[in-house]
Amino acid sequence: MSDTNLDEHQQIWRNAAVNPELFDKYVGDLALFPVTDPLYWNKQQMIAVTYQTRFKRLGNVEDLTKSLEFYKVALAAMPEGSDQTALVMQNLAGAHRDKFNVLGTSQDIKLALGYDLEAIKILPAGHPHLPIMHHSLGMSYRLSFERFGALKDLELARDNGQAAVDGISEGLDLANFQFQLASTYRLLYQRLGNLSDLEASIKYVKASIDALPAGHQSLPLRQQELAATLKNRYYKLGNDADLRAAHSLGKLAVDTMPPGHPYLAYLQYDLALTSLECFKAWDSLEDLEAGKFWQLKAIEATPAGHPDLPSFYQNLGNAYSLRYTRLGELEDLELAIKNSKEGVDTMPPDHPALPIYQQSLGKSYHHRYNKRGNINDLYSAIKYNEAALLGTPTDQPEFPLRNQELGATYRDLYIRLRDIHHLEKAIEYNKLAIEKTPQGHPELAGRQLYLAAAYLHFFLHSNNEEHWRLSHTYHQEAVNNTPLGHPQLPARKQNLAHSHDIRSKAIQMSNPKLAWQDILLALKYRAEAVESTPSNHPDFALYQIDLAASYDSCFQVKHEVEDLYCVLYFLGAACRNISASPGIVWIAARHWATVAFDANLPESCLKAYSTAFSVLPDLLWLGIPMKARHDVLYEYEVSRMIASAASAAIQYQKPELAVTFLEQGQAITQRQLLELQDDSSQLLNKYPSHAARLKQISFQLWHQKMQEDEETTSSPNFHVLANDRRKLINEIRNLPDFQDFFLPLAYEKLSIAAQNGPVIMINCHEKRSHAIILVSPEKLQTIELPHVSNFEADKQLGNLRKALSICHIEARDLEAGFEKARAGRMFHRDTAEAEFLFKKLIWWLQMAILEPVFSVLKEHGIDHGRIWWCPSGTLNYIPIHAAASLDSKYIQSYTPTLEALINGRKHHESLASERLVKVSAIGITRIKDFPALDLPLVGKEIEQIHIATKMQEFNQVLDSQATVSHVLEVIKSAQWLHLACHGQQHLTEPLKSSIILSDGHLELGQILESSLPAAEFVFLSACQTAMGNAKLMNEALHLAGGFIAAGFQAAIGTLWNIADADGPLVSKIVYQRLFSEGKPDVTDSAEALHLAVQSLRKQGVPFQRWMPFIHMGI
Repeated sequence: MSDTNLDEHQQIWRNAAVNPELFDKYVGDLALFPVTDPLYWNKQQMIAVTYQTRFKRLGNVEDLTKSLEFYKVALAAMPEGSDQTALVMQNLAGAHRDKFNVLGTSQDIKLALGYDLEAIKILPAGHPHLPIMHHSLGMSYRLSFERFGALKDLELARDNGQAAVDGISEGLDLANFQFQLASTYRLLYQRLGNLSDLEASIKYVKASIDALPAGHQSLPLRQQELAATLKNRYYKLGNDADLRAAHSLGKLAVDTMPPGHPYLAYLQYDLALTSLECFKAWDSLEDLEAGKFWQLKAIEATPAGHPDLPSFYQNLGNAYSLRYTRLGELEDLELAIKNSKEGVDTMPPDHPALPIYQQSLGKSYHHRYNKRGNINDLYSAIKYNEAALLGTPTDQPEFPLRNQELGATYRDLYIRLRDIHHLEKAIEYNKLAIEKTPQGHPELAGRQLYLAAAYLHFFLHSNNEEHWRLSHTYHQEAVNNTPLGHPQLPARKQNLAHSHDIRSKAIQMSNPKLAWQDILLALKYRAEAVESTPSNHPDFALYQIDLAASYDSCFQVKHEVEDLYCVLYFLGAACRNISASPGIVWIAARHWATVAFDANLPESCLKAYSTAFSVLPDLLWLGIPMKARHDVLYEYEVSRMIASAASAAIQYQKPELAVTFLEQGQAITQRQLLELQDDSSQLLNKYPSHAARLKQISFQLWHQKMQEDEETTSSPNFHVLANDRRKLINEIRNLPDFQDFFLPLAYEKLSIAAQNGPVIMINCHEKRSHAIILVSPEKLQTIELPHVSNFEADKQLGNLRKALSICHIEARDLEAGFEKARAGRMFHRDTAEAEFLFKKLIWWLQMAILEPVFSVLKEHGIDHGRIWWCPSGTLNYIPIHAAASLDSKYIQSYTPTLEALINGRKHHESLASERLVKVSAIGITRIKDFPALDLPLVGKEIEQIHIATKMQEFNQVLDSQATVSHVLEVIKSAQWLHLACHGQQHLTEPLKSSIILSDGHLELGQILESSLPAAEFVFLSACQTAMGNAKLMNEALHLAGGFIAAGFQAAIGTLWNIADADGPLVSKIVYQRLFSEGKPDVTDSAEALHLAVQSLRKQGVPFQRWMPFIHMGI
């Protein structure tokens, strides 16, 4: 076909692509040629080209399939020995490349290579068609590299592309060959990092653009290629002009590409990438939003299943991740993880681009760990970063970045777990990242910072001056290598300041002069960081906290009041910053409160504590697993903060405020679960639509929390639900009369907890402990407890544990002298040393707590009747009630919170009736295959309960009948419930604490998930039913507390294992008292237990047998 005829047909093909009638006529005319015609093959090829052209214009895969069919027919009809056979093969290879680009089927790459290689073999040396054959083979090799990552394929792509360019001197074909060769050289640079390859790429792509007239249809793709190459040069040399030019060219390419063009989405994707790079370079939110906008456009224009979709989703995830980093919105982070994970999950496992996506996903998980503290997110970050590094060759430019990201995650794992091997790994990866990064690289400073931070942690671990010098050197180099105006410069100065601050503290005694110089340098760099950071930056509040710390260091040395005022100003400003995370606000408020207290500034101090407690619900956000929230409670020292706040409020004559502080710090996670079950009846009456939305979201969250595992609580949907609930609650608080919705109760409402008897809250503090006695709703009195402190309480708890250990409470022995515990364990009846320790504990409790408290009660005319203990800290694990004398007339109970007591009474009033009580008794005398766990007296215990309950409805479930499913159904309908079996406390995951039944464990989570509308009283005649986690002193999620949370108004439980023989003794007295007058009253259950324990004491049983029984609730 002559060049003139070819040009004519190309114009026809282009016209036919957009004109269906012309297309059908042209293809129909060609199809009329008979098979016997010598040019039949050529007509079939022209039909194939027509379909292929329309595919390239409209993107219909069916056209591409038709094109392949007609190319194959043409090839089969070729006359033997024709040199045109090579051209048909080359066209067929091109169609297979197009098919791969749409469907991602690797077989098409192999077929394309096969046809291209065969085509070159057919042609002799010097043939005029050889350049186009090399060009086609080069594109197939390049595509093979992009799919499989083999460097040899890329080198062959370059060699064949170069042969194509060298084999032709002018014309549009030369421009096309130069364009493709430019792309190959760019990929070579990205793979090997040689600047000569990058310059060759720029040279050839510019030449390919210069050869085209203005408005040519191929210009957008070539402009995009030049943009990509200039962007790579920017990464290499850091010249801002290259990035600006890349952005302008990318935008021009998108604007001039016809709408609906199959390659438009790819141009939009590349423009999104460039816009995000502009944001990273100049911190322009406009560029960030543009990056997100163009990536969404690219995804909208791309059909499902397209091989480019994983890249598009990954980049959208990257856009959201950057947006989160800049603005701190958790919703952006959830979207980042969702989209990045979509990219990773849909990418073939052997795809060379997969490490890019894995690293991006790992980074998003790392961000979420830093935001929420869920260690599972950190493990996910390490998992994906390790996979990314494993899939990256050591000579690839991305190799340093992979090491940097993995090093950062291992550093944070060290900070979390304090395993020095994790820190050594962090240093190893960060050193490798720097070694592989050339001088002048834009990312070099960031990588030096990562290594500096790792060495600083090593200095803190080793106190080796050499480690500090290495850290300081890399910190200083990171600052020196960061240009003025760079968005990361404040952070790098902040880190340099931190290194000086660390050393000043380490040498303040040995070298105070040098320490003072370090303090001033830290102050200088931190002030510069604050001055150059936008106030809406997520790290701005953190910089203010550190600047306050530097002023505090100055104040400690020079004692100048101006420094003190600067400390308070910057801490308060950090708390008020709307971009600050809850954890940052909590830290700032804690420091603020401490400084204000030490300076004797009451108003400032109490305001700081109130600020801290206002972010407590966000700090312990429902969107993270309960175990992670418990970790937050421990790591942020919430219990210690609560105790300090209450102590300060008492010292400043604000006892009512102390009550509200203590209330907010007790049983936090339990209250969160209860909030999810709240029916919000008042809201339903006034704003039914809001109530319905809240109920739906809370219901979904509740059930996910009850089935909590890593997959559930790491899912984007789970986090989105928690976010939606938080936003809805804030919306409700803006409604009339609902300003306090789900906010902590004010003292006026809490004080009614004392309407049926005094409530004694005990604040156990490291220096100043107090009893806060709600004598009545109208009377409140505080007394100092000078003999109570955290240290002393811990010491007494240690003595208690020692005494229990001596009694073999946790051992099992079948010899005489031991009695079987309800857990299937054995303990000594008595030993002299244990008796001494128990008496010592009781003496301390009497002297330190009961005598001063009871004296106050008697001053108010209260010498008998109900009282409730609401202890905090270590005192939650010490049997305060046991210190009362045998003839004491006080009937003692415990309550985890005042609100729990108030709600229990409301429930009791709503259930008041004259009907018979339904009593359900569940007992396990033996568990199959575990004879050591036999409890032979359980049957007798239940029989005595049946006798005592007289004419009440009685439901007995024993042994094999007591399956998990059956018992759960019994509990759901139970009013009065007795459980005589083994119990087990799960210390790390409280919702897995359980009652051991005939076929398995009935977990607390299952009970909490159940609706218990009739529940009144439960007797847990089992072991460990009122034990908790010593790490979480103020959380009441043990079995007894769990049954209260589930809806029971009162519970009898045990602090440790009880003797099997004591179950029938105590139960008999309890139920005889409760049912002595017919219908029982749950409010009498505390007195019933009091009588039963008195009976045990009068019989002379040892301490360990009567002390563990406790009463909780109304």
